[in-house]
Amino acid sequence: EQMVAGADAASSWARQPSGRAGHGEGLSRASNGYGAARRPAPAGWGHEASAPVASRPGPAGRGSWADKVKAATSPPQSTACAEVRSPPPKKVTDQPKKPSIIDALLFLARVAAGEEVDNDPIRAQLPRFRKLLGGGVEVVGRAVYARRGIKNPSQANCCYANCVIQGLLPFTALMMLLSNCSPDPDRHPFHTSFLKVARTFYSQKPDQTAEAVNALEILKHVISRWQELGAMQDAGEFLAYILDGMHEECKWQVDGRSNVPFGSPVQVLFGGVLRNAVRARGARSDSVSYEPFNVLSLPIDSPQVNSVEDALCAFTATETINGGEFTKSVRFQEMPHALVITLQRFSYDATRGAASKIKKELTYPMELQVDPAHLAPECQSRAYELLAVLCHTGLSIDSGHYYALVRYDDSWYWYDDEIVSKVSASEVAKRTYDVYILIYANRSGKVSFLPSASSRVAEVLRAAFAGPGA
Repeated sequence: EQMVAGADAASSWARQPSGRAGHGEGLSRASNGYGAARRPAPAGWGHEASAPVASRPGPAGRGSWADKVKAATSPPQSTACAEVRSPPPKKVTDQPKKPSIIDALLFLARVAAGEEVDNDPIRAQLPRFRKLLGGGVEVVGRAVYARRGIKNPSQANCCYANCVIQGLLPFTALMMLLSNCSPDPDRHPFHTSFLKVARTFYSQKPDQTAEAVNALEILKHVISRWQELGAMQDAGEFLAYILDGMHEECKWQVDGRSNVPFGSPVQVLFGGVLRNAVRARGARSDSVSYEPFNVLSLPIDSPQVNSVEDALCAFTATETINGGEFTKSVRFQEMPHALVITLQRFSYDATRGAASKIKKELTYPMELQVDPAHLAPECQSRAYELLAVLCHTGLSIDSGHYYALVRYDDSWYWYDDEIVSKVSASEVAKRTYDVYILIYANRSGKVSFLPSASSRVAEVLRAAFAGPGA
């Protein structure tokens, strides 16, 4: 079944079927877009006892992990989850939560939509977020976090989550966003949990030796909810779930039209758009629909697909459907700054009535430039560099293990749960039988998280940055 729907597909953030890999999982569902269901906000987020205590995120606090992330944007000067007991419930107070960058972005979305906001108290808080709101942020800057392993407690089987965490840490733009969040597990459980995880890495000096992080304790509520949904121990599914959760917590729609998708910081960084065109036999024009995605799932079962480039060609190839009554084609309408590719290593075998792993060799480039033939005429091409390779090893869908290879500036490191070791780029390129997820980044690019570049938003920001609190 094709990943992309035809002209009758809704232009919502829809989930599509595909093959995912994992540790002890069955054939799972894939997400190429952002799910519509909002997750409940769990309370009582645990914090790793051994993690260093960082200063409050945001502009305040010299030497905080947030300052380290900001400094990275400047050039250099020379299943089952193991049961974890929840901490005692926190005392509920009426003290208001400190506004975060999420509140600021949603406020600016209301400004762009034409709402009256003169008396909104968030307006006075905008100067705190000038670093993020005043200009573009590097997608991937100089690495300033500690290279630490992540614990995989006995019987936890959380290697899939460990890989995802390691693969997201290098994104400077995402880390800057998190560093400007205020912990708020009730309203923003996904941002809060990953803020705490990021602190454990960014509060250490890059060259400092530190023990492995107990991310399972920090993410236990997110993972528990993940398992309640019946999800498998699958790195691709978990990555889509995390991005989906962050999207739902900070999404906006400046344009009120129903066919315009919601925006969010996740959409700005990871979001792309596919153009699906279907033409009936004898018709003069196409029926076109647009499908946002944040994870691109590529089939690899064809004998002609032996590389990522082959998979992209097969994905965008024109095909006939309904006995030749229609032709269907897919093109990229918009390429993301961070391109996440999941290879469909698993397929359903109808003769066996079960899923099987595709144990084929698949090569992937260290630098990727998508062929212009795969792009819609209006699409801006991007030059990507490989940032992370998430691998699944194992002979079947019912068993295996995840490990990650992640770029750290110009070097590469192998993360196998608690074990961290430096490897060469040539060694990274040899994971052709294990490669499952590829994360590419436009490392020379910058992103703006502003919901709109409208004159009204610009006027509000100018007034805020020129005021006494700026």
